Amino acid sequence: MAVERKIEYGVVAVGVPIERALHLKNVGQAPAVFTFEEKHIPAGCIVRPQRGSIGQGSTQEITVEFTAPKSQLVECTLVAEVRCGKPVKLAMAAEACVPEVAVAEDELDFGGLVSSQYSVLSTK
Repeated sequence: MAVERKIEYGVVAVGVPIERALHLKNVGQAPAVFTFEEKHIPAGCIVRPQRGSIGQGSTQEITVEFTAPKSQLVECTLVAEVRCGKPVKLAMAAEACVPEVAVAEDELDFGGLVSSQYSVLSTK
């Protein structure tokens, strides 16, 4: 079975799901059955399909969705166990961070206000 060997997410925002696709190809002489075991899937990761069968010479698209639960550097290996074959290992890397946002204006002037009134100020 052949596969792209690395999936890079780069820098991602915490809590925002991001997907990458890869392809498993059966280069053997018989149908192959694969399973991505839960113990090899990191927190915040969903693999679709998690198990399946690939005919001889066929390819199966696998989608890996990652939603970082916290600010962290993730480097791990996803493993597809292949029935009666060698496991397929896929390196995964992502850097999850909390976005930093600030108000661009130094000061907001709402003008003269009286108690119990409100004012809306448009910002650019």
